[in-house]
Amino acid sequence: MSTELTNSDTSLVVVSYYDRRPTTDLLKLLGSMHEHDAGARFEVQLVVNRAVGAEVDIPKLPFKVSVAYRENTGMNIGAWDHGWRINRGRPAYVFIQDECVVTRAGWLRAYLQRIGEPGVGMVGESLNTKWNKSWSQLEALNLGVTMADHFIDGVAADRVAVYLHALNRWGVDPGDSGLHLRSLVWALPDRIMERIGGFPLGANYGECIAAEIAVGRAVAALGCSVAQVSEREFYYIWHSEWNQDFPGECFSHSKSRAKAAGFDLPEIRQKLDADMESLVERLDRLEGVDRALAINSLLLRLQDKDREIAALRALTKTRRGG
Repeated sequence: MSTELTNSDTSLVVVSYYDRRPTTDLLKLLGSMHEHDAGARFEVQLVVNRAVGAEVDIPKLPFKVSVAYRENTGMNIGAWDHGWRINRGRPAYVFIQDECVVTRAGWLRAYLQRIGEPGVGMVGESLNTKWNKSWSQLEALNLGVTMADHFIDGVAADRVAVYLHALNRWGVDPGDSGLHLRSLVWALPDRIMERIGGFPLGANYGECIAAEIAVGRAVAALGCSVAQVSEREFYYIWHSEWNQDFPGECFSHSKSRAKAAGFDLPEIRQKLDADMESLVERLDRLEGVDRALAINSLLLRLQDKDREIAALRALTKTRRGG
């Protein structure tokens, strides 16, 4: 049975904003909400993660905009959770980062229709399908991969172990995969928000990534799916850090791509060699199934890195004009 929301319902759009950033993107997002007809009624709750304490001045718009200030914790997911908690009982919520821009008319109507479909509990612009693998596969693929602010009880740990530890602490069933929606744009009906109890708050960068995964896993644990609003990523709402090199290609994270493109290829090779040596050393300490998983991880990572280097070569060649 469909639980489609009607266009006469007033949904809440919760926008997260960090006050160390200029308001340029924020005002552009709000302007795009006016420029492209939403196709449904809405109000905006702006939640400011406060660092410098400045007041945010919002120009008059044809829709209501309320502003709330909070401590800078949990990044944008923390701001979204706060926006929901001070506005509980709305029929539906759309959570948006301020770096986003609405690009098509009917954007809100499309989201309401999608989350009203049978079995759908959460909708966004971009599914992270790279995590649509079993947790054992994800652990093997990320064996030895550590990142900044990824700790378990204060000790640096592999990233997947960190995420699973956080999910367990928050009481979230990780399920059979790590599939989740990127925390750029999310939409959930009130009935789902109440059942999952809002969003977990990460205390650091690693836990904030875990929170992104945890929300999708909590929705899946209810027997509901997480889905893109369209088959195409960033169809209704675009994010400034996700771009295509050429029209029709997959979107990639521009900051990560720019950082990678800045590396000298011999430098990449040197770093990969060091990573592989570290993994080989770990193999000597493993036996049985653990050793087999580690060897499989090593082979898969070598294949992935070879593809990454080939893509970087092609990107560099394209930018240099052949």
